[in-house]
Amino acid sequence: MNKFHSFIAKVTMLSLVVALVAIVSPAQAATITSAKDTMSRVQISTLSNHEILFTTPTGVASGATIIVTFNTDFSVAAALDFTDLDLSSDSTPDADCSADETEATLAAAPSGATVGAVRTSGTVITFTNGTTVIAAGSEVCIQIGTNATNQTTGVRQVTNATTDSSASAKTVALSGTFGDSGTIALGIVDDDTVAISATVTSALTFDLDTVTTDTCSTTETAAAYAVALGTITTTDTRVSGGTDSVESICVDLNTNASGGAVITVVSANGSSGLVSTSVPGDTIPSAGATMADGTANYGICVVSETSSAGTFDDVAPFDNASCAANTETNVVGGLTTSAQTILDTNTDPIATGRAQIAVNAAISGITPAHSDYADTLTFIATGTF
Repeated sequence: MNKFHSFIAKVTMLSLVVALVAIVSPAQAATITSAKDTMSRVQISTLSNHEILFTTPTGVASGATIIVTFNTDFSVAAALDFTDLDLSSDSTPDADCSADETEATLAAAPSGATVGAVRTSGTVITFTNGTTVIAAGSEVCIQIGTNATNQTTGVRQVTNATTDSSASAKTVALSGTFGDSGTIALGIVDDDTVAISATVTSALTFDLDTVTTDTCSTTETAAAYAVALGTITTTDTRVSGGTDSVESICVDLNTNASGGAVITVVSANGSSGLVSTSVPGDTIPSAGATMADGTANYGICVVSETSSAGTFDDVAPFDNASCAANTETNVVGGLTTSAQTILDTNTDPIATGRAQIAVNAAISGITPAHSDYADTLTFIATGTF
């Protein structure tokens, strides 16, 4: 009987020891899931931001640590501190650091709900939780570098490994007393940039046409270009347009010149205007003025200008404030033998620029009779590339 009681006592004691062992044995660490580290640069020896996102099966208890450890050939900036870090969590994981995250307040040491965040070595950053518990199954986001913007915008970053991933595996490990752990592989390359180059050739197209309609169109007319003013009388000032069947000068311009383009005009006769080829001393002079029946004058003005991109502007004294087809009282610019700018693109490229220029002429009662009054206008387009 004593032996039996002794046996029962031993079995009971063994059971208590086993039970005690079962009670005090620590819980096994779980592996983090859905873990990734999104970096801003992956080139060797280059500064980079990190956005580490993972789901913790266990959660993070009050006072628990999360330790971020990079490979030994990475380098965490010596001056990096909590101002370069963000820590946030989301009880409903959505694989996104920016949506519905609860941001933790960070400081150099934990205090109350504030989380401590410090660089503990050249490859290690340690977060020590405050009193706020992160629930099991939550998503945790750690941001390191200039992407940390919760309290302040971070300045310091992590320098990438000195060799690429083909030389040796590159990782960042998550561990700590929060109970979970895991490793994220990082793809470090010798160069993460690709230089793209291209050439755009200089382009400028310029064309002149003459039409007797009231407006210029896209219809191309053949050279040589001419404006036939017809017979001028003291009561009939001649002007471009359908009424007098006098041609307008149409100008087309396209250019990718970064400094834009200008169009200049030069008169062969200058201020002498329309000159009789048989009696060169007889002229219809050219001056800036308002055209009027009975007052000898010859000049041009810009009726209109359009473009599909960029700006096409007329330039004084040829601007179109008082210039229209079929109008015998246009304000015209006088012509010279020197180049005068008549149109410009305001120092910008232009697409489908089109302008209409009216030619105007009137005589006085003493203008000599000739059938050979003539002038030649030369238009030049110049781009600044």
